[in-house]
Amino acid sequence: MVCFGRTHPGMTTSHIREVVPLCNQAETKVQVVAEMLLLTNDIRPLATDNLSTDSTSYSECQGDIITGAEHLSKLAMQVNKLVHSVTSSWQDVCKVLNEICIFVIHLMEICSHAAYTLTCTDKDCILAVAGIVNKYKMSRAKVELELSCAKIRQSAWDELTPERLLNICEDISTYVKLLSECCKTASERVRDPSLQDQFKLCIKSITSCAATLLSSIKAFKNRPSETYHYRCVNFCEPLVASANSVINFATEQEFTGQAAMVTASVKEMQRWILGACMNIVSSCIQLFKTVKQLAYDITNERCRNRIVQCTDSIAHASQQLTDVLLQCQTKSSHQASAR
Repeated sequence: MVCFGRTHPGMTTSHIREVVPLCNQAETKVQVVAEMLLLTNDIRPLATDNLSTDSTSYSECQGDIITGAEHLSKLAMQVNKLVHSVTSSWQDVCKVLNEICIFVIHLMEICSHAAYTLTCTDKDCILAVAGIVNKYKMSRAKVELELSCAKIRQSAWDELTPERLLNICEDISTYVKLLSECCKTASERVRDPSLQDQFKLCIKSITSCAATLLSSIKAFKNRPSETYHYRCVNFCEPLVASANSVINFATEQEFTGQAAMVTASVKEMQRWILGACMNIVSSCIQLFKTVKQLAYDITNERCRNRIVQCTDSIAHASQQLTDVLLQCQTKSSHQASAR
Protein backbone atom coordinates (compact mmCIF):
# COMPACT_ATOMS: atom_id res chain seq x y z
CA MET A 1 0.00 0.00 0.00
CA VAL A 2 1.46 3.33 -1.04
CA CYS A 3 -0.09 6.19 0.86
CA PHE A 4 -0.56 9.74 -0.34
CA GLY A 5 0.27 11.21 3.06
CA ARG A 6 2.58 14.18 3.47
CA THR A 7 5.23 12.00 5.08
CA HIS A 8 6.00 10.47 1.68
CA PRO A 9 8.15 12.84 -0.41
CA GLY A 10 7.61 10.93 -3.62
CA MET A 11 6.84 7.65 -5.26
CA THR A 12 9.10 4.65 -5.44
CA THR A 13 10.62 3.90 -8.82
CA SER A 14 8.42 0.82 -9.23
CA HIS A 15 5.24 2.85 -8.80
CA ILE A 16 6.40 5.61 -11.11
CA ARG A 17 6.96 2.92 -13.74
CA GLU A 18 3.41 1.73 -13.18
CA VAL A 19 1.53 5.04 -13.16
CA VAL A 20 3.44 7.04 -15.77
CA PRO A 21 3.22 4.52 -18.66
CA LEU A 22 -0.49 4.02 -17.97
CA CYS A 23 -1.13 7.78 -18.12
CA ASN A 24 0.97 8.11 -21.28
CA GLN A 25 -0.83 5.26 -23.04
CA ALA A 26 -4.27 6.50 -21.96
CA GLU A 27 -3.44 9.98 -23.21
CA THR A 28 -2.20 8.60 -26.55
CA LYS A 29 -5.25 6.38 -27.08
CA VAL A 30 -7.71 9.15 -26.31
CA GLN A 31 -5.91 11.69 -28.51
CA VAL A 32 -5.70 9.33 -31.48
CA VAL A 33 -9.37 8.36 -31.27
CA ALA A 34 -10.33 12.04 -30.95
CA GLU A 35 -8.42 12.80 -34.14
CA MET A 36 -10.19 9.95 -35.94
CA LEU A 37 -13.73 10.67 -34.73
CA LEU A 38 -14.06 14.24 -33.48
CA LEU A 39 -11.48 16.35 -35.29
CA THR A 40 -12.59 15.34 -38.77
CA ASN A 41 -15.06 16.32 -41.47
CA ASP A 42 -15.40 12.69 -42.50
CA ILE A 43 -18.46 11.71 -40.44
CA ARG A 44 -19.64 8.17 -41.11
CA PRO A 45 -21.81 5.57 -39.37
CA LEU A 46 -19.72 3.79 -36.78
CA ALA A 47 -19.87 0.04 -36.32
CA THR A 48 -18.10 -1.34 -33.24
CA ASP A 49 -18.67 -4.19 -30.82
CA ASN A 50 -21.01 -1.90 -28.88
CA LEU A 51 -22.65 -0.06 -31.77
CA SER A 52 -24.79 -1.26 -34.66
CA THR A 53 -25.17 1.06 -37.64
CA ASP A 54 -28.52 -0.50 -38.49
CA SER A 55 -30.31 -0.28 -35.16
CA THR A 56 -28.75 2.56 -33.16
CA SER A 57 -30.84 5.72 -33.54
CA TYR A 58 -30.15 9.26 -32.36
CA SER A 59 -32.45 8.87 -29.34
CA GLU A 60 -30.69 5.63 -28.36
CA CYS A 61 -27.29 7.30 -28.71
CA GLN A 62 -28.53 10.26 -26.69
CA GLY A 63 -29.54 8.08 -23.75
CA ASP A 64 -26.25 6.16 -23.82
CA ILE A 65 -24.21 9.38 -24.04
CA ILE A 66 -25.96 11.01 -21.10
CA THR A 67 -25.52 7.88 -18.98
CA GLY A 68 -21.88 7.51 -20.04
CA ALA A 69 -21.06 11.16 -19.35
CA GLU A 70 -22.55 10.91 -15.87
CA HIS A 71 -20.51 7.80 -15.13
CA LEU A 72 -17.37 9.50 -16.44
CA SER A 73 -17.94 12.40 -14.04
CA LYS A 74 -18.28 9.95 -11.15
CA LEU A 75 -15.02 8.23 -12.13
CA ALA A 76 -13.21 11.57 -12.23
CA MET A 77 -14.53 12.40 -8.77
CA GLN A 78 -13.30 9.02 -7.62
CA VAL A 79 -9.77 9.86 -8.82
CA ASN A 80 -9.95 13.16 -6.97
CA LYS A 81 -11.05 11.38 -3.81
CA LEU A 82 -8.27 8.79 -4.10
CA VAL A 83 -5.44 11.29 -4.53
CA HIS A 84 -6.63 13.25 -1.50
CA SER A 85 -6.82 10.18 0.71
CA VAL A 86 -3.95 9.12 2.99
CA THR A 87 -4.91 5.45 2.71
CA SER A 88 -5.36 5.03 -1.06
CA SER A 89 -2.96 3.08 -3.24
CA TRP A 90 -1.63 3.97 -6.67
CA GLN A 91 -3.01 0.67 -7.90
CA ASP A 92 -6.50 2.00 -7.11
CA VAL A 93 -5.77 5.21 -9.03
CA CYS A 94 -4.47 3.27 -12.05
CA LYS A 95 -7.56 1.07 -12.10
CA VAL A 96 -9.89 4.09 -12.22
CA LEU A 97 -7.76 5.92 -14.81
CA ASN A 98 -7.87 2.88 -17.06
CA GLU A 99 -11.66 2.78 -16.71
CA ILE A 100 -11.85 6.49 -17.59
CA CYS A 101 -9.81 5.82 -20.74
CA ILE A 102 -12.18 3.04 -21.81
CA PHE A 103 -15.30 5.09 -21.11
CA VAL A 104 -14.16 8.28 -22.82
CA ILE A 105 -13.28 6.32 -25.97
CA HIS A 106 -16.71 4.68 -25.92
CA LEU A 107 -18.28 8.11 -25.40
CA MET A 108 -16.47 9.46 -28.47
CA GLU A 109 -17.70 6.51 -30.54
CA ILE A 110 -21.32 7.07 -29.55
CA CYS A 111 -21.08 10.85 -30.09
CA SER A 112 -19.58 10.31 -33.54
CA HIS A 113 -22.38 7.92 -34.47
CA ALA A 114 -25.01 10.26 -33.00
CA ALA A 115 -23.63 13.08 -35.14
CA TYR A 116 -23.98 10.88 -38.22
CA THR A 117 -27.56 9.82 -37.42
CA LEU A 118 -28.61 13.46 -37.81
CA THR A 119 -27.88 12.95 -41.52
CA CYS A 120 -30.72 10.44 -41.67
CA THR A 121 -33.22 13.02 -40.38
CA ASP A 122 -32.68 15.44 -43.25
CA LYS A 123 -33.95 14.42 -46.68
CA ASP A 124 -31.54 16.86 -48.33
CA CYS A 125 -28.52 14.95 -46.99
CA ILE A 126 -26.88 12.13 -48.92
CA LEU A 127 -26.07 9.15 -46.73
CA ALA A 128 -22.60 7.65 -46.49
CA VAL A 129 -21.73 4.67 -48.67
CA ALA A 130 -19.99 1.82 -46.86
CA GLY A 131 -16.71 0.52 -48.25
CA ILE A 132 -15.17 -2.93 -48.12
CA VAL A 133 -12.95 -1.86 -45.20
CA ASN A 134 -13.90 -0.57 -41.75
CA LYS A 135 -11.39 2.28 -41.52
CA TYR A 136 -11.95 3.06 -37.85
CA LYS A 137 -11.69 -0.55 -36.69
CA MET A 138 -8.45 -1.13 -38.59
CA SER A 139 -6.91 2.16 -37.48
CA ARG A 140 -7.75 1.40 -33.84
CA ALA A 141 -6.16 -2.04 -34.16
CA LYS A 142 -2.97 -0.47 -35.52
CA VAL A 143 -2.80 1.93 -32.58
CA GLU A 144 -3.27 -0.90 -30.09
CA LEU A 145 -0.46 -2.87 -31.73
CA GLU A 146 1.83 0.15 -31.55
CA LEU A 147 1.05 0.61 -27.87
CA SER A 148 1.64 -3.08 -27.13
CA CYS A 149 5.04 -2.88 -28.79
CA ALA A 150 5.76 0.34 -26.89
CA LYS A 151 5.23 -1.52 -23.62
CA ILE A 152 8.00 -3.93 -24.62
CA ARG A 153 10.37 -1.26 -25.90
CA GLN A 154 9.93 1.16 -23.01
CA SER A 155 10.11 -1.37 -20.17
CA ALA A 156 13.28 -2.60 -18.58
CA TRP A 157 13.71 -6.32 -19.09
CA ASP A 158 13.25 -7.09 -15.38
CA GLU A 159 9.92 -5.18 -15.33
CA LEU A 160 8.27 -7.50 -17.85
CA THR A 161 6.66 -10.01 -15.53
CA PRO A 162 5.01 -13.18 -16.90
CA GLU A 163 1.60 -11.60 -16.26
CA ARG A 164 2.47 -8.46 -18.23
CA LEU A 165 3.93 -10.54 -21.06
CA LEU A 166 0.78 -12.63 -21.19
CA ASN A 167 -1.38 -9.51 -21.47
CA ILE A 168 0.84 -8.09 -24.20
CA CYS A 169 0.73 -11.35 -26.17
CA GLU A 170 -3.04 -11.55 -25.86
CA ASP A 171 -3.43 -7.98 -27.11
CA ILE A 172 -1.09 -8.54 -30.05
CA SER A 173 -2.91 -11.73 -31.03
CA THR A 174 -6.32 -10.05 -30.74
CA TYR A 175 -5.49 -7.08 -32.95
CA VAL A 176 -3.49 -9.03 -35.51
CA LYS A 177 -6.49 -11.34 -35.85
CA LEU A 178 -8.78 -8.33 -36.29
CA LEU A 179 -6.59 -6.85 -39.03
CA SER A 180 -6.36 -10.23 -40.73
CA GLU A 181 -10.14 -10.67 -40.69
CA CYS A 182 -10.64 -7.18 -42.15
CA CYS A 183 -8.17 -7.94 -44.96
CA LYS A 184 -9.79 -11.32 -45.59
CA THR A 185 -13.22 -9.69 -45.90
CA ALA A 186 -11.81 -7.05 -48.24
CA SER A 187 -10.12 -9.69 -50.44
CA GLU A 188 -13.45 -11.49 -50.78
CA ARG A 189 -15.36 -8.35 -51.68
CA VAL A 190 -12.94 -6.63 -54.07
CA ARG A 191 -13.27 -7.57 -57.74
CA ASP A 192 -9.78 -6.90 -59.07
CA PRO A 193 -7.71 -10.14 -58.84
CA SER A 194 -4.51 -8.19 -58.20
CA LEU A 195 -6.13 -6.39 -55.26
CA GLN A 196 -7.43 -9.70 -53.95
CA ASP A 197 -3.86 -10.99 -53.91
CA GLN A 198 -2.62 -7.79 -52.29
CA PHE A 199 -5.03 -8.12 -49.37
CA LYS A 200 -4.08 -11.77 -48.95
CA LEU A 201 -0.40 -10.84 -48.89
CA CYS A 202 -1.19 -8.19 -46.28
CA ILE A 203 -2.46 -10.97 -44.06
CA LYS A 204 0.72 -12.97 -44.56
CA SER A 205 2.87 -9.93 -43.86
CA ILE A 206 1.33 -8.97 -40.56
CA THR A 207 0.79 -12.52 -39.27
CA SER A 208 4.37 -13.57 -40.00
CA CYS A 209 5.76 -10.48 -38.25
CA ALA A 210 3.48 -11.10 -35.28
CA ALA A 211 4.46 -14.78 -35.10
CA THR A 212 8.15 -13.86 -35.01
CA LEU A 213 7.59 -11.35 -32.21
CA LEU A 214 5.42 -13.71 -30.18
CA SER A 215 8.06 -16.42 -30.52
CA SER A 216 10.68 -14.00 -29.20
CA ILE A 217 8.44 -13.06 -26.26
CA LYS A 218 7.95 -16.73 -25.43
CA ALA A 219 11.72 -17.27 -25.45
CA PHE A 220 12.20 -14.21 -23.23
CA LYS A 221 9.55 -15.46 -20.82
CA ASN A 222 11.41 -18.78 -20.47
CA ARG A 223 14.83 -17.14 -20.17
CA PRO A 224 14.42 -13.51 -19.08
CA SER A 225 17.56 -11.50 -19.77
CA GLU A 226 18.65 -8.30 -21.44
CA THR A 227 19.71 -10.20 -24.57
CA TYR A 228 16.34 -11.88 -25.03
CA HIS A 229 14.58 -8.60 -24.29
CA TYR A 230 16.56 -6.91 -27.04
CA ARG A 231 15.35 -9.56 -29.48
CA CYS A 232 11.76 -8.75 -28.55
CA VAL A 233 12.42 -5.04 -29.05
CA ASN A 234 14.07 -5.79 -32.37
CA PHE A 235 11.07 -7.74 -33.69
CA CYS A 236 8.60 -5.07 -32.56
CA GLU A 237 9.79 -2.83 -35.40
CA PRO A 238 8.76 -5.11 -38.29
CA LEU A 239 5.31 -5.65 -36.79
CA VAL A 240 4.70 -1.92 -36.38
CA ALA A 241 6.02 -1.25 -39.89
CA SER A 242 3.86 -4.01 -41.37
CA ALA A 243 0.75 -2.74 -39.56
CA ASN A 244 1.38 0.77 -40.86
CA SER A 245 1.80 -0.47 -44.43
CA VAL A 246 -1.32 -2.61 -44.25
CA ILE A 247 -3.42 0.24 -42.85
CA ASN A 248 -2.10 2.76 -45.38
CA PHE A 249 -3.06 0.41 -48.20
CA ALA A 250 -6.36 -0.88 -46.83
CA THR A 251 -7.73 2.54 -45.91
CA GLU A 252 -7.21 4.14 -49.31
CA GLN A 253 -10.33 5.97 -50.43
CA GLU A 254 -11.39 3.37 -52.98
CA PHE A 255 -11.76 0.79 -50.18
CA THR A 256 -13.44 2.92 -47.50
CA GLY A 257 -16.56 4.10 -49.34
CA GLN A 258 -17.93 7.64 -49.42
CA ALA A 259 -18.63 10.03 -46.56
CA ALA A 260 -22.07 11.57 -46.18
CA MET A 261 -22.91 14.88 -47.84
CA VAL A 262 -24.77 17.05 -45.35
CA THR A 263 -26.58 20.36 -45.29
CA ALA A 264 -25.21 23.40 -43.47
CA SER A 265 -27.82 22.97 -40.74
CA VAL A 266 -26.88 19.34 -40.05
CA LYS A 267 -23.18 20.23 -40.24
CA GLU A 268 -23.71 22.87 -37.56
CA MET A 269 -25.42 20.38 -35.22
CA GLN A 270 -22.66 17.85 -35.80
CA ARG A 271 -20.08 20.47 -34.81
CA TRP A 272 -22.02 21.18 -31.63
CA ILE A 273 -22.02 17.52 -30.58
CA LEU A 274 -18.42 16.74 -31.52
CA GLY A 275 -17.19 20.00 -29.99
CA ALA A 276 -18.97 19.34 -26.71
CA CYS A 277 -17.55 15.83 -26.62
CA MET A 278 -14.07 17.21 -27.34
CA ASN A 279 -14.36 19.40 -24.23
CA ILE A 280 -14.78 16.26 -22.14
CA VAL A 281 -11.87 14.60 -23.91
CA SER A 282 -9.58 17.58 -23.31
CA SER A 283 -10.42 17.57 -19.61
CA CYS A 284 -9.71 13.83 -19.37
CA ILE A 285 -6.36 14.26 -21.12
CA GLN A 286 -5.48 17.03 -18.68
CA LEU A 287 -6.43 14.70 -15.82
CA PHE A 288 -4.04 12.01 -17.12
CA LYS A 289 -1.23 14.57 -17.41
CA THR A 290 -1.83 15.95 -13.93
CA VAL A 291 -1.91 12.55 -12.24
CA LYS A 292 1.36 11.72 -14.02
CA GLN A 293 2.93 14.90 -12.63
CA LEU A 294 1.64 14.08 -9.15
CA ALA A 295 3.20 10.63 -9.43
CA TYR A 296 6.65 12.20 -9.47
CA ASP A 297 5.94 14.44 -6.48
CA ILE A 298 2.97 13.51 -4.30
CA THR A 299 3.46 16.58 -2.09
CA ASN A 300 2.73 18.92 -5.02
CA GLU A 301 -0.38 20.83 -3.92
CA ARG A 302 -0.71 22.55 -7.30
CA CYS A 303 -1.19 19.15 -8.96
CA ARG A 304 -3.80 18.17 -6.39
CA ASN A 305 -5.67 21.41 -7.02
CA ARG A 306 -5.48 20.89 -10.78
CA ILE A 307 -7.04 17.45 -10.33
CA VAL A 308 -9.97 19.16 -8.61
CA GLN A 309 -10.19 21.56 -11.54
CA CYS A 310 -10.09 18.67 -14.04
CA THR A 311 -12.89 16.93 -12.17
CA ASP A 312 -15.01 20.09 -12.25
CA SER A 313 -14.23 20.57 -15.96
CA ILE A 314 -15.34 17.04 -16.80
CA ALA A 315 -18.59 17.50 -14.89
CA HIS A 316 -19.26 20.87 -16.57
CA ALA A 317 -18.43 19.54 -20.04
CA SER A 318 -20.66 16.51 -19.46
CA GLN A 319 -23.61 18.75 -18.63
CA GLN A 320 -22.82 20.89 -21.66
CA LEU A 321 -22.90 17.79 -23.89
CA THR A 322 -26.26 16.77 -22.43
CA ASP A 323 -27.67 20.25 -23.19
CA VAL A 324 -26.28 20.18 -26.74
CA LEU A 325 -27.87 16.80 -27.46
CA LEU A 326 -31.25 18.09 -26.35
CA GLN A 327 -30.83 21.24 -28.45
CA CYS A 328 -29.97 19.17 -31.53
CA GLN A 329 -32.95 16.90 -30.97
CA THR A 330 -35.27 19.89 -30.70
CA LYS A 331 -33.82 21.62 -33.75
CA SER A 332 -33.94 18.44 -35.82
CA SER A 333 -37.59 17.85 -34.85
CA HIS A 334 -38.58 21.43 -35.74
CA GLN A 335 -36.87 21.16 -39.14
CA ALA A 336 -38.60 17.83 -39.84
CA SER A 337 -42.06 19.22 -38.96
CA ALA A 338 -41.41 22.34 -41.07
CA ARG A 339 -41.06 20.17 -44.16
